[in-house]
Amino acid sequence: MFDYLNFGECRSDRRRFDSTREKDIDAAKRLCRRCSDCDVCLRAALRDKTLAGTWGALTAEERAQYRRVMGAG
Repeated sequence: MFDYLNFGECRSDRRRFDSTREKDIDAAKRLCRRCSDCDVCLRAALRDKTLAGTWGALTAEERAQYRRVMGAG
């Protein structure tokens, strides 16, 4: 499902994307926004509610809010 992680911007340091520190979250989001796979990553993360951390430039909380607003649970 996440084969693109081998090529995405996050492949070099996944810890930053799993961090809850605001500084790391901001850095992860910046990297995501530069990545050509950001939209693919976000779509996959929106489908998988079990993922924690930053995926597709959104945190788990932001993805949950997005799902609620879009009526996707």
